[in-house]
Amino acid sequence: MILINDDFKKNCTKEALKYIKTNTTIGLGGGNTISYLIDYIREDKNLMVKVVTPSVKTKMYA
Repeated sequence: MILINDDFKKNCTKEALKYIKTNTTIGLGGGNTISYLIDYIREDKNLMVKVVTPSVKTKMYA
């Protein structure tokens, strides 16, 4: 089993953030990696997105 550390997950979400455009709707699952992505979206005050998710955890966090 390969363990992926938090730094790797954060770097992946920073790369994913480059593909998210303002005024779009994005679908997100759940988990720690998604919570990092939501944090980065919040930090970018120019990025306005709508989040849809089946995850209760993500819905509460977003």
